[in-house]
Amino acid sequence: ARALTVGDADSALRDRSVSEETRDTLKALFAECEAHRYAGGAGVPTENAEFVQRTHACLSALNEELGR
Repeated sequence: ARALTVGDADSALRDRSVSEETRDTLKALFAECEAHRYAGGAGVPTENAEFVQRTHACLSALNEELGR
């Protein structure tokens, strides 16, 4: 078994006709998480509340586009 990558998620979402804009937003959120992870927790690239707000907006867009 292997881990799900952002590329795997992007491909699956593209196959389900999720918009490029929503997929790009999701990829950017993953990139921020990854950058923070590899920074060893040093320095938060964005304010937590703002990041959470963008994440919620992305999840709402995904739910809407996937018909949920």
